[in-house]
Amino acid sequence: MPDKHEEEKKPLPPGSEIVILRNILAVAEQSLKELQEQGKTQNATLIELKEQGKTLDQTLVTLNESLKVQQDSKILLQKLVEEVTPPPVEEHTYTIVVRQINMLTRKYKETKDMAIEAGKPRAFGANMQDNGNNIPLPDGSKFTWTTDNTADQISVSADSTTAVITTPAGDSGRTSVTVTAAAVDPDGNMASGSVTVPVIPGVGHTFTVSVAELQVNPLPGKPAPKK
Repeated sequence: MPDKHEEEKKPLPPGSEIVILRNILAVAEQSLKELQEQGKTQNATLIELKEQGKTLDQTLVTLNESLKVQQDSKILLQKLVEEVTPPPVEEHTYTIVVRQINMLTRKYKETKDMAIEAGKPRAFGANMQDNGNNIPLPDGSKFTWTTDNTADQISVSADSTTAVITTPAGDSGRTSVTVTAAAVDPDGNMASGSVTVPVIPGVGHTFTVSVAELQVNPLPGKPAPKK
């Protein structure tokens, strides 16, 4: 039986190597063609991607320009809104402040110094305020003055901004007096303010008549009469 190795070592027929080489060359040429086609395809894809990149860049530029236009439009719209929007209406809080006046200096007294002596006139002043600031009374408006006791005497000035209050001298049990001023505010509403001050009992007076003998000097040259 012949050896296998001996069969494999048999020489090829004439021309077989050329055929093999041609086949290898054909396969190589086909692979080269395929690679070239793939290169063309990749180049085309690369060109297409570059074009897409350019398009994206242009789109980005367009978007940025559009965004700037929108921002400018927003600023312009805000300015227009500010121009047509009326300013906020200022709220007003009207109050009336009543304080005692020093009748000598005509200045307001501090709260700790306020007091009224029974039977003696004492002055009080009133101011209308808007958010804590003094304002004049509206046209046609005047202060109306009252106290917590109808027996008190009230004398109001011509412009109604001050009033002189006199409490009864004999009211020894009274310890305080509340003075109130009211007036119509600029909104047409009635506003009022009060102050309560202590009442100091009046000092009583005892009136007497003193009778005494007068000594008359004698006439010149005559002795004084003997008693």
